[in-house]
Amino acid sequence: NINVFDSNDWAIVLYDKHYGKYALEVDEAGYFNITNPFDRERTVYISFLVSSESDEYPPTRFKGLAFPQEVDITPISETKTFASGVPKTMVLGKIKPGMTEVYVKPLQKAKHYFRLVGISITAEEATVDEYKFAPAFNH
Repeated sequence: NINVFDSNDWAIVLYDKHYGKYALEVDEAGYFNITNPFDRERTVYISFLVSSESDEYPPTRFKGLAFPQEVDITPISETKTFASGVPKTMVLGKIKPGMTEVYVKPLQKAKHYFRLVGISITAEEATVDEYKFAPAFNH
C-alpha cells in the first residue's frame, strides 16, 4: 500500500504515449508512506527512469525513518545505446512491519523531474541489490 500525500504537488504523467506508460513526477521535496503488510522486516525496491544523458533526470535523495542512511540516486544509465525513459530498479532499504514515511528531495534541476515508476516490497528476504533491465524488456 503506497500513499502519496496531497500536500505534495507531484503529478502522475504519461511519459510514453506509444506504450501508455505513466510515472510519478517528483518536482519538489515531499514524502509518501509505504505499508509493509508482512510480520517481519522486508526490503523495499524502487523503480525509476534513467537516461544516458546526465541532465535528463535530477539526482534525488530518499530518506526513510527506518533506513539507516539517506539513499542518493543518480538516474543515469551505464549504457549509452538507448534513449531516455528506461526503468531501473534498486534497493531503497528495509522497512519494519507497518507504515514507513519516505522523504524524497530532488537535488538539482534537470530537463525532466525525477520519475518514479514503481515501488515493491519483497515477500521473502532478497539478496540482490540492483536489477538492471535491458531496453528489450522495457516494452
